[in-house]
Amino acid sequence: MAYFDCFYQSEKLNRKNAFRVVIPEDVSVRIAPVVYLLHGLDGTYLSWFDNTDLEGAARRSGCIVVLPDAGNSFYTGAYLEMIVSELVPYVEKTFNLSGPRHIAGVSMGGHGAYKIAFLNRNLFETAGSFSGVLDLNAPINDAIDKRARSCMEAVFGENFNLKGTNEDLFHLVYKAKPMKMYQFCGKEDFLYNVNLSFKRHANIAKMDVDYFEAEGDHTWPTWARQIDHYLNWVKERQLWYSRKSN
Repeated sequence: MAYFDCFYQSEKLNRKNAFRVVIPEDVSVRIAPVVYLLHGLDGTYLSWFDNTDLEGAARRSGCIVVLPDAGNSFYTGAYLEMIVSELVPYVEKTFNLSGPRHIAGVSMGGHGAYKIAFLNRNLFETAGSFSGVLDLNAPINDAIDKRARSCMEAVFGENFNLKGTNEDLFHLVYKAKPMKMYQFCGKEDFLYNVNLSFKRHANIAKMDVDYFEAEGDHTWPTWARQIDHYLNWVKERQLWYSRKSN
């Protein structure tokens, strides 16, 4: 197993930015699936690596994983452009990757992964969310939610209303081309009902959603128990991709 921490000058952000690439041994960088895994609020590009057995899960599944850093940006504006038009081509050129791309994220990153995939349908084979903040206009009723609200106000301004915009996943899901989606949420998560509501809308919009739930709340132990399941799910999509290419 090898992993690389990279620091590069981002033109989109006008500053240096970081990411980590995790490459299992004995995988072909030309065909192995590449998963862009996004962190949540107050996280960094190391959050997934530090809080889960990501290294082991990548090895067991044969997936290459890219961990971007995006601050508390909600993956909007320059941060969205950084991933789509800067990071993806930079990573592929630097590490000679050419396998199918997948994108997923946790909490704020779940919102970002779906949004990026919906707006760039030809860039990613699938999109995944772990306890995603899938409705930025949902009522505030939890201490964690209030923290998220303050960060959203820093990004979108006070008294923001994102309905009908590219930040509104309930709007975007009806405009996006159909795609394969992974969705997980813990039953004790304060975002559980929001996730159920989004799943219903995604099904109505003819998205192919594999939905999963289990005991757990909005914490890393809950998500750590799912990372093997998700990367194995990606591996199954790789088998489909290989058949499609032949």
